[in-house]
Amino acid sequence: MRLFTAARIATLRSCAGFGAMSASTRRFASSYRRFGQQKMIPFEGESHGQTSSQRPRIASEFKSRFNQLHPRTRLVLIAVGTGVPVVYVYNLETVEATGKRRFLLTSEDYDIELADQATKDLLKQYKAQGAIYPPNSQQARQVTEVAKRLIAVSERERAQMQKPGKAVNWHIYVIKEPTPNAFVLANGAIFVHDSILKLTAGDSGLAAVLGHEISHQRARHTGERISSGMLVNILVLAGTIALGQDTAQIQNTLLQLMMTLPNSRRQETEADQLGLKLMAKACFDPAQVTAFWQRMAAQGAHQPEFISTHPTDTTRIKNITKWLPEAQQIRAESCMGDVTNLARTT
Repeated sequence: MRLFTAARIATLRSCAGFGAMSASTRRFASSYRRFGQQKMIPFEGESHGQTSSQRPRIASEFKSRFNQLHPRTRLVLIAVGTGVPVVYVYNLETVEATGKRRFLLTSEDYDIELADQATKDLLKQYKAQGAIYPPNSQQARQVTEVAKRLIAVSERERAQMQKPGKAVNWHIYVIKEPTPNAFVLANGAIFVHDSILKLTAGDSGLAAVLGHEISHQRARHTGERISSGMLVNILVLAGTIALGQDTAQIQNTLLQLMMTLPNSRRQETEADQLGLKLMAKACFDPAQVTAFWQRMAAQGAHQPEFISTHPTDTTRIKNITKWLPEAQQIRAESCMGDVTNLARTT
């Protein structure tokens, strides 16, 4: 299939990769940048800030344009202005795994349907390039073995939830790609670039990557990002009607900076924390995670955090250091006497 809806692109953008995608994958997820960071391009001829002298002029212009609109159009804008907050609050729900609130419009079936098609498209592309490692290769066996241990813990916890959701049909694909990255789709398809294995430096580092990706799926971050995208589109459309087509780019940029990007960074942080606990319960060594992110940070410069989809590596290291005592305690309690698993985590 070659026609991509906005929702399907949003599904791929939510894959939350550790790194940028290669040219072959970029057509499926055009928002990716180096190490999963997305740079916002400023609108042409404008700045992100406004001086105090500009604000009264903007308010006056808004009032003037609004009053010039057809009465029905004004009613539509008023309805949107009052309806969007109601829809937002009505569709807030608590993430059982974290206790945090999230905005979610989509169903699991919808997310999985989009992800199934995206998986087919990606596999077709990778197969044509001969880029998929066979299951019996050393790389695929290592990734699959680590993933199975993490998935076993994740699925056991999912079954104990009040709302366990749909059973996940997990699939692991190791891809020959020079850019270190890994990402997950809502249907449980995990793609790991072989180049990231050099940075994981062992099973525990790899468990940090895979635990992060499994946690994205478990927390339904794909659905969150699609829902957020829908809300942004509605707000931009309403603003364009009120202020004119020439303001659409500035509106979109400001909404990205104030809502979309902060939400994306929050989801990444949530996946980091859930993934750290998950790997600890699977008897991997959480102390190895900071070393992994230090190696990632050494790969090169990054975008400023406020214009990025991901927290900086420095922020991640600080967070993980803060969470580490709890993760080590979880590992000690979960793996007491499990000498075999403990011995295989380096």
